[in-house]
Amino acid sequence: TIRQYSGVSGRALAGNVDIPASLKNFRQDSGFESLSISADGLSMWTCTEEALKSDGSRATRKVGTDVRLTQLRRKSAKEAWKMSGQWVYHTDSIAGGPWYSSKKRDISRSGISELCVLEDGTVLVLEREFSVVLFPRLRCRIYETDMSSAKNVIFRKDLAGLKDAERVKKKLLYENTGFSMYEGMCLGPRLQDGSRMLVLVSDADKKSFRSVLSLRLSHR
Repeated sequence: TIRQYSGVSGRALAGNVDIPASLKNFRQDSGFESLSISADGLSMWTCTEEALKSDGSRATRKVGTDVRLTQLRRKSAKEAWKMSGQWVYHTDSIAGGPWYSSKKRDISRSGISELCVLEDGTVLVLEREFSVVLFPRLRCRIYETDMSSAKNVIFRKDLAGLKDAERVKKKLLYENTGFSMYEGMCLGPRLQDGSRMLVLVSDADKKSFRSVLSLRLSHR
């Protein structure tokens, strides 16, 4: 679910966001992972971590996974959110080797852990990977998206036959490999040189480092 809370009282506001039926067919532990709202409060983006069951497979070492970047809009803060579009984003494949759990199960993954919408409407995607290269490691990448030529798949039940040219284009902005499981990303204050701070925060999982990472985001 997506619930609204008061920043003053901490109490839940009336009603939850109506989740589109097309997003409920997700795999276990690969549901909603991301949420970002535009500065005017009228546009919201969300997505699942990996592909829906009807849209394709999880990421492998050969190919990534198709994720629907979903936009919801409202005309005012008093109105309900309504889904306005979905665009297909293809993640990177798993670059490292298998990461075996205590039950000897391969838990290596590659998916989306967060979104961040910029003031001009551009959506940044934070991809996160678990894999092993000599040692277990976590790899994160931030991509800038371009949806100008992507196909709106809001009415499609599955993604069979979708062409590469109909997917979202992406450009790598940043890459980090280490032991921090970054799962949060948001805009920080504007800096003196006109650039903007971008803040990442890691999950407090016992197997990863707890950290906050600040980056400088500027237009070229």
